Amino acid sequence: MSRPEKRVESQALKCVACGAPVELRGFSRTRTLACEFCGSTIDTSGEQWKLVERAEQAARQPPIALGTRGTLRGLPWELIGYMRRSVHVDGSRYAWDELLLFNPYHGFRYLLIQDGHFTLVEPLPGMGRSNGQEARYEGRKYRHFTSGQARVDMVLGEFPWEVRLGDMVRASDYVDPPYVLSEEKTEEETTWSRGEWISRDEVEAAFGQVRKVRAPGGVAPAQPNPFIADLAWMKKAVGIALLLWGLLSVGYGIVTEDKEVVRLVVPKQPATMSQQIDVSSRRDPATLGIMCKSGSLAGKWVMLTGKLVSDLASFDIGVGVGGWGSGADEILLADVPNGSYTLTLKREGTFEKDVFLVVRRDVSLWRYSCLACVLLLLVPIFVFMRYNSFEQRRWSESDHG
Repeated sequence: MSRPEKRVESQALKCVACGAPVELRGFSRTRTLACEFCGSTIDTSGEQWKLVERAEQAARQPPIALGTRGTLRGLPWELIGYMRRSVHVDGSRYAWDELLLFNPYHGFRYLLIQDGHFTLVEPLPGMGRSNGQEARYEGRKYRHFTSGQARVDMVLGEFPWEVRLGDMVRASDYVDPPYVLSEEKTEEETTWSRGEWISRDEVEAAFGQVRKVRAPGGVAPAQPNPFIADLAWMKKAVGIALLLWGLLSVGYGIVTEDKEVVRLVVPKQPATMSQQIDVSSRRDPATLGIMCKSGSLAGKWVMLTGKLVSDLASFDIGVGVGGWGSGADEILLADVPNGSYTLTLKREGTFEKDVFLVVRRDVSLWRYSCLACVLLLLVPIFVFMRYNSFEQRRWSESDHG
């Protein structure tokens, strides 16, 4: 027995404010619709749609057109809603765009665009814990970045909650790059979400060219520090280099004798003195240090000039102390052969107290070792300065700048 044919006519969906045709992309999950043509806000939760708020000015077009579909992070998404929000800080208002992405099997995501930077945000099923200075979620610690009253300045498309122009929430962001943990509070509820900084190239590969978004400016709160990788391998490299430097320095200290050959008291009156000294060491030739030293000079001065002579070599000597400077002066002679030498010195000056002349053989030149250490650290210091400069730029935009 055949049944009579029954016709069911479909009803076109129209904006109750301007009559423009609309499309529900979020299906039954949509509770609020902002008309793409006039910007009016409509309550779609009942069978009869109700006008919530009529737009007084033309709607701003989103950076990515509503209805655009693309695959981001391996999942297909459709852009169904657009919201422009802002926060007032220190007399200035800072705005950003939020694009609502929908997948019927994976729910909603938000694509935030601010100062040319992009953040992919996921609503969290659980609640974070915060004390105002830091927040924790799933064992990860986030540092407080900013807090303020976020206001809705514009809405277009569909949203799974009731939204209207002027809605305010208390928003706080906590960062641990490349992630940002966000807390939004109203009198009725508190919601948490977690965002991850992503590149513009990744967004445009998914949804096509992004409109009217300038090149990135400054550093985004969750933007990864590009120098952190350099810092990581540099720490290992510096550790190995310092270990080798330490071993070489210890070896150098063992090899060099740095022993005192003779210590003389220079005559108090200006005169010429002569002294026979024997110079020997395991290494031949080696360095020879000649030091002139005294106590407090109180503006007086002493100068010793002369020669160190043997059958193999001859060296000119000139050391002095005086004025208000240091009470010691040393010269280093390089490549002095072992042997017997005659040291001849002439004293000039007005200081009447004892002045000593100390001769040391195979002197340890630790200043060169220290210089090598400084040179070794120059590159790591440069890398750290670039890393630190990036972090300073990031935190200069925070409440703790």
